[in-house]
Amino acid sequence: MVVLAFQVGTAHAYTGEPLCALEPPPLISLPPVAAEEPTPAPMCQPVLRDPAPARDLDRGSLREAWARCRAKAEEAPGEAALELAALREGFPRLVDLWELEQADLALAAGDAEEAYRAYERAREATVESDVLMRARVGQVRALLVMGHRDAPERLTRLLRQYPELPEEPALRFELARMREAGDAVEDAIGTYRALVVQHPGSALAGRAEARLGALRERGVAVRELTPHER
Repeated sequence: MVVLAFQVGTAHAYTGEPLCALEPPPLISLPPVAAEEPTPAPMCQPVLRDPAPARDLDRGSLREAWARCRAKAEEAPGEAALELAALREGFPRLVDLWELEQADLALAAGDAEEAYRAYERAREATVESDVLMRARVGQVRALLVMGHRDAPERLTRLLRQYPELPEEPALRFELARMREAGDAVEDAIGTYRALVVQHPGSALAGRAEARLGALRERGVAVRELTPHER
């Protein structure tokens, strides 16, 4: 006698083997359905804000704070220094500008090495092109003040990258001062004369002419400016 064993959709002839040996029908697997994320209500959606306005507001506040600290520096330098240090923590978005201010103050105080380091910190902290340019200009000026041997080459590269740089005359004056202090007095005289001729009536031209007069007093042969050059 032949016994037929049935499973859904398939018939198998029983051959005497255990029922568990019968091949089960193929299983159909469906891909999982991803759960839909709930759509947030319009009022619950985050609002993306541009950080630039906040930075601009902080920039104005920082300028005011710097002005107060500078005014206080003459009468109470210790207290002013503490306030300056606190400003860095109070304006975290403006660390690059803070470093620029620190560098400018250090350079004005005659500490060119610290100024160079502060300008470098400003370069590392910024993503703004104007801050980067100011920091690079400041570093070249610091190198010129230090009389560093790389200063002339760095100045040439800077002026090649920024041919319309407003600080060019001032940087060339610092280059002349560096050459005057070294063994290139004739080059310094040529730069001073060029500044007087190219920027007549300016404060920088007056400083350059004063340096020419100082060299004459030291016995250096400096030709007088012609009426045409003036």
